[in-house]
Amino acid sequence: MAVRVRDMMTTDVVCVQPGASMRTIALVLGRYAVSGVPVVDDAKHVLGVVSEGDLLHKLADGDGRSATADRAKRSAVTAQRLMTAPAVTVRARAEIAEAARLMQEHRVKRLPVVSDSGELEGIVSRGDVVKVYARPDSWVLNRVERLLMLDFELPHVRAEVRGGIVTLTGKVRFRSSAVAVRRAVGAIEGVLHVDDRIEFDADDLSPFALHTD
Repeated sequence: MAVRVRDMMTTDVVCVQPGASMRTIALVLGRYAVSGVPVVDDAKHVLGVVSEGDLLHKLADGDGRSATADRAKRSAVTAQRLMTAPAVTVRARAEIAEAARLMQEHRVKRLPVVSDSGELEGIVSRGDVVKVYARPDSWVLNRVERLLMLDFELPHVRAEVRGGIVTLTGKVRFRSSAVAVRRAVGAIEGVLHVDDRIEFDADDLSPFALHTD
């Protein structure tokens, strides 16, 4: 079972409105020990994100060679002008791997979680994503066993988990079944590696395999 953003996100989100001053933003970041906050309107629609990095643009001394966007940051006095927009967001139903991809692609540390209409529902951070890979072995084993029994119906395939490494043993009829199991187990959050020792009776993936109607 894939871990979704809704399983890891924080729902008690600190945010500011577009008219918030720099002083207000700085106080909020310091008081709640966060490095960035969403900027929302009265209907809780996410307009952008303002971060410590955005504040640094304002505080930095210009040398006349900075980009237009940087100069705009330094002249900003409210969250609406200081924020990075549009915000990179994610849906609560998305898999946590999608959140990780977005963070890496856009080089951000947090993602506002929004509804289909753009309303703020929570926030997910890099720390939340990393927690997925610190799952206890017992948690991972439970997910693997459920996968084997419910999804593949393979009671003769057994799993052992140590340090996030899953060892699969047992026997199936076709090689394709073993390959499918290995891929599915490897996609479970918290699995660092799959040691596939599953045996099979027939190699149906071989180009020399015989197929009969």
